[in-house]
Amino acid sequence: MLRRTSFLLRKKASEVPREVPEGGLSDGAQWFLTVGVATVIPGFAIFKCFQATGAVEAERGVQQELERSRRLRAAEAAAKEAGGPEAALETVRGGKTV
Repeated sequence: MLRRTSFLLRKKASEVPREVPEGGLSDGAQWFLTVGVATVIPGFAIFKCFQATGAVEAERGVQQELERSRRLRAAEAAAKEAGGPEAALETVRGGKTV
C-alpha cells in the first residue's frame, strides 16, 4: 500500500506547474458547459418527442379499450336477452360469424 501511495506522491511532485491563462473560463466551467449543454439540449429534444408520441399512443389505446368495453357490455346484454352465448359471441365479433 505504501508503495502505491508513494508512486502517486512522486508523480504529483514531479509535474510541472501549468500556466493559468488570463481571461476566459476556468477548466471546471468549460467542462461543465461542454457536458451540461451536450446532455441537456439533446435530452430535452428527445423528451419532447417521446412526450408527444406517448400521448398519441396512450389516447389510441384508451379509445380501443373503451370500444372493447362497449362491445363486451353489448354482448352481455344480448346474451341475457337471447338466453344463449351465441348472441354474445356474435356481438363481440362485430356481427361476423366465423
